[in-house]
Amino acid sequence: MGAREGIVGREGGFVLLPAKVSAPDPDAFAVARPRAQARFAGAWERPLTTVVAPAGFGKTTACAAWAAGAEHPVAWCSLDEDDAEPSRFWSVILAALEGAGALRGAPFDPLDVAWADGAEAHRAISLLVLALSDGGEPAALVLEDVHEVQDAPLVSEGLVFFVRHLPANAHVVATSRVPLRLPLAKLRAAGKLGEVTEADLRLTPDEQAALLAAEGVELGPEDVRRLGEATQGWPAACRLVGLRCTSGDVRDVASALAGAQESLQEYLFEEVLDALPAELLDFMVATSTVDSFSVALAAALTDLAVTEARKHLDAAIDRGLFIQRTVGADGEGWYRYHSLLREALLSRLKRLPDDGARRLALRARSWYLEHGYDDAAVGQSYQLRDWDGICEIIQARWKALFMNDDNGTVLRWASLLPSHVLEERPFICAVAAMPSAAAGDEARARELLQKAMLALRGDEDFLFAFCVSQKALISAMAGKRDETIACADKALRFLPEDEDYLRAMMIQVMAGALWRTDPLAAKAGFAEALPLQESLGNRNVLCSALANLSALSADVGQLGEAERYGRRAEELYDEAVRPLKPMLSFVYRARALCAYERGDDEAFEAARMAFEATGSSGSMSARKAELLAVRAKMAYRRGNREEGRALLAEAMAVDFGGAASMAPSLPMVRDWCDGGCDRAAAFSPTAASGLADRLFDLSIAYVLNNVGRFEEVRDLADAVDSRYFSLRIRALTLGAAFADKVARRSDALRWVREAYHVAKAQGLEVAFLENAAFLQGLCGPLRQGGLTSGLRDAEEAALDGAIAAAIEGACRPAATAADALTERELDVLRAVADGASVAEAARVLVVSRETVKKHLGNIYTKLGVHSKMAAVALLREEGTL
Repeated sequence: MGAREGIVGREGGFVLLPAKVSAPDPDAFAVARPRAQARFAGAWERPLTTVVAPAGFGKTTACAAWAAGAEHPVAWCSLDEDDAEPSRFWSVILAALEGAGALRGAPFDPLDVAWADGAEAHRAISLLVLALSDGGEPAALVLEDVHEVQDAPLVSEGLVFFVRHLPANAHVVATSRVPLRLPLAKLRAAGKLGEVTEADLRLTPDEQAALLAAEGVELGPEDVRRLGEATQGWPAACRLVGLRCTSGDVRDVASALAGAQESLQEYLFEEVLDALPAELLDFMVATSTVDSFSVALAAALTDLAVTEARKHLDAAIDRGLFIQRTVGADGEGWYRYHSLLREALLSRLKRLPDDGARRLALRARSWYLEHGYDDAAVGQSYQLRDWDGICEIIQARWKALFMNDDNGTVLRWASLLPSHVLEERPFICAVAAMPSAAAGDEARARELLQKAMLALRGDEDFLFAFCVSQKALISAMAGKRDETIACADKALRFLPEDEDYLRAMMIQVMAGALWRTDPLAAKAGFAEALPLQESLGNRNVLCSALANLSALSADVGQLGEAERYGRRAEELYDEAVRPLKPMLSFVYRARALCAYERGDDEAFEAARMAFEATGSSGSMSARKAELLAVRAKMAYRRGNREEGRALLAEAMAVDFGGAASMAPSLPMVRDWCDGGCDRAAAFSPTAASGLADRLFDLSIAYVLNNVGRFEEVRDLADAVDSRYFSLRIRALTLGAAFADKVARRSDALRWVREAYHVAKAQGLEVAFLENAAFLQGLCGPLRQGGLTSGLRDAEEAALDGAIAAAIEGACRPAATAADALTERELDVLRAVADGASVAEAARVLVVSRETVKKHLGNIYTKLGVHSKMAAVALLREEGTL
């Protein structure tokens, strides 16, 4: 991952240091340990491999050697205590998986597992599991130093759920200094657990000798015995003995071990460090300020030229000191001291005079800020207890994070502030409010906003406008339509004219609040916001406006515009990134609806698959319900009534309003009512309901034979804007069916003619014909000129005839493959489907083999297949067999 690259697919948001999510290079000084590597055998066939041993036993070295030789993608996460917060923990995992190319579907939002109860977190993590399983190619995830985070209950519980539900193609390798709190017993009993232990990592006498030989130290038999007794095969201690023998005056193992008393590691590290040149030791102490560093960061910390910093680093590496190297996406190297070495260096860092450690930390923070590593800068500020520094970063970066939907990072940074510090800063309270609501804590969000508003002074117009805009966003998340519109309208009156981002968001929020009640007005609002979104130069923000416009255009039947807006949104991203953009689910739902309206089965399936790859969790549940409802409509159109009923029921369960907004056809409403008349009779739109809800309500009235509501149908047909093509057609056809039922034939014919005219003009014939079964009573009057007397205009007669023909054609049973076959040919296929050979079929049907073969040849020709099994499969698919 390069210096400016963060969570994959996000722009200018949460940026991780490359060493966090890159596998270290194999240690050039490491000795081969065949026993340890043998324990990794079969790792790709098991869900979990654990590597548990104290510090200094080479856990990372062993995992890096395995990963370097892996034939499948391996993602790497180096965990530390800062990752014990759920959204950060899962953000790091997500970044590692995306960076390794291990995700083929859409990831979940890490914010969904932060501050969530078990069930909510499990639903979110399940999306990640599904994304890992999509495609089926093997991938592994190395979690280094799990002991740093497993004491955090939310992290530990989520990780246990993740490991228990790993798909067959996914594998986790977890390292830890202490026993892991994972479901090991069941996995071990089932043979699904690989274990690399301290005993496997401990060096044999021969391996110790080989390690010191690489350091230039030859061991005699007595040296081998003495070293083994002192180190017990501990790799770190063996390495340190070698370094001690080559870095100073000591030349033999006995002398190197002579001073060791209670702590071999502490003694050896101090001896090794004391033997280093002063400049090199100063360099290493200064760079131990940070968890990992590049040459440029090292130069900034030490106040050296980059070339000098490189020389010192090369000198440390050449001496075989404990330094791990990772490589970012741009090829830049990042370096990290082994934890034991860093502990020794930090003990010296603390002894620097004149507050030297603080000066180094401030230099690190400045470099992070200059190079876009804001998250690391916040971490440094927290270590320094520099609350002003954290507030400054939040104030500088909130807009970029908001534009990239990185609410979790904003909230995590704000949560580092002591409560009294947060309350003293009203703008930071206001910034943290909306992310709190996005995390599901509306009460906390409103509390923060109230604190900000109470601290307002007369000269803070922007803070007031910002608070009101945040309240509009919070209200929108809570579904409080009237409050949303009122707050957004007020914010627009007070926001500066040049505040394009917030102004565009308020216009969009108002438009979104009108979606159900007035989709044309909502579409106009998003169109108004579009130029402002374009001016911001942020793809995610622009995608949001375009995706909403695509969905709204499809909803109102403006299919060409829906597809144009959708293409523009999709083209903002490379193909590989598109599944990672939840807003594109709006586009794919719109594309599926357009395909349905055009009767294009192939395009519908492509759009449905793209939608499902993108995912639709959280706020996207309405989109999921809408697509399920459109899938139900498609199933009814294909004649798969049972499938359609099941899909509609699922859609209603996911989001009733979203499913109803897709204008279920009368056959669908009839079946839904048959499944629960009490529920159907109890449905009643509210004053805030939209025209689609009223259509659904009146469709129920028609099915339940509530003829007293005919006038409401007339009112609905008149109320639908002529530009709302899809709903107008459906309202008119419902009106025609209702009018025919109550013997208002002239109204019925007038409405059916208008519906047909609009459908033909806009390419929405499917919308007209989905209720054809309920319009059949009008076919005769259409052919006869309705109730009028005298001669009709020839053109009008032709049009009426075309309408009648279209209705009759839609009601005619669809031709099946079986229709092309004779009864005898069907008998032959039935016998074959039961497993009969040609000879057995001939015996059962009392005909010759040649006759059976002749029938099969005719069947192949008629059905366009080339085998008995293909013919059987075709007829089974359509339900004939």
